[in-house]
Amino acid sequence: MAELEDKYFKGDLTVEELRELRRQVNATDDDTLGEAMRHRWMDGDLAEDDYTVATRPIWQRIETATRTAGHDWRRRAWKWMQAAAVFLVPVLFFSTYWFYRQEAVSPTGVAIFRTDAGGRATLVLPDGTSVVLNERSRLSYSPAEFNGTSRRVSFEGEAFFSVAKDSLHPFSIRADGLDVRVVGTRFNLFARKGVALSRLSLEEGKVLFTSLASHRQTAVWPGQVAVLDKQTGRISVEQKPEEVNDATAWQRNELVFRNATLRHVIAVMETTYSVKFRFSGRLNMDDIFTGTLPSNNLGEGLEIIRHSYHVRAEQRNGVVTITK
Repeated sequence: MAELEDKYFKGDLTVEELRELRRQVNATDDDTLGEAMRHRWMDGDLAEDDYTVATRPIWQRIETATRTAGHDWRRRAWKWMQAAAVFLVPVLFFSTYWFYRQEAVSPTGVAIFRTDAGGRATLVLPDGTSVVLNERSRLSYSPAEFNGTSRRVSFEGEAFFSVAKDSLHPFSIRADGLDVRVVGTRFNLFARKGVALSRLSLEEGKVLFTSLASHRQTAVWPGQVAVLDKQTGRISVEQKPEEVNDATAWQRNELVFRNATLRHVIAVMETTYSVKFRFSGRLNMDDIFTGTLPSNNLGEGLEIIRHSYHVRAEQRNGVVTITK
């Protein structure tokens, strides 16, 4: 694969060779891929001028080849992407996302990765940083700027970041109303537009968490959870190791509740399962629930609710009726 990488950066790859490079990337495990990216990053082979020179002729050849080769190949690729339920391409050294330029790269040349409802995806950035995107999330960065001296991404949604260590080049995340700056660490970040609170749960390392509204900056340590009120700019930090573990429950297909009202549980279930709940009979919506529901199986979730509250639950046409 190294020979194909070198040819890529020299602008000498044919379309078939680029396809072969993408195939090898897909077949390579994350650890090996991350290590290769780290070496390429540290060797300084991703200079902006080299990147621009290399990608222009390659993209022109890809544009010509995909126009003349018909639609079969792109249709197969599109079916694969639909099955994965994500708009995501495995990435190596700013390279193969050009294959799906229309799906993954904006007209301004910004690399964009996003997941739809129910989707999830893992990507490895050029510096070796691993990001697991939860559903309805979006991460973007400028390949020309993410070039060995800067590690900045924009983000919206929820994701778990395993940031590659590089003390000389801190990794920064810009999200709605906040900025996160780290050197090497592991954390979960929830930062959705339209949601009043953003939350960072730190598993390992150290994070500088900044409110863009108040310009307040707070250090976050392992086992701590930082919560930002985007309206006031206030940041609160608490030592909650159990919540740090709960924050990554979505990766295990779990919905974890601790002393939550039934009203809150139902609201989360409606969003997660894309259903509506109706109630018949007297049911106390302020009852407290502590437990775990599967995020990918409505039937199992309803079974737990049935046994916990001694109710009947029937589902029809996207509506769940709960009868006491």
